[in-house]
Amino acid sequence: MGKYKISDFESLSRVKLKKNRTWEQRYSILSPLRTETNIRYYDDEQLKKFLNVVSLINIGVKISAISRLSEKELIIN
Repeated sequence: MGKYKISDFESLSRVKLKKNRTWEQRYSILSPLRTETNIRYYDDEQLKKFLNVVSLINIGVKISAISRLSEKELIIN
């Protein structure tokens, strides 16, 4: 299982950190896990979900519509 910082998401997706945080707060797109020292991180499933969200954004789907999709609909194998 991988551990990713939000800055890793920015590098992989080219979506700015500020926008990632906004999506997380406003639309609950991501749910960070926390280490024992309260440092935020994300796992492989969250990375997969996020990259799927970015793919949908890139084809013109609005983030508000994406936020209404279920976890199953967002995590495509």
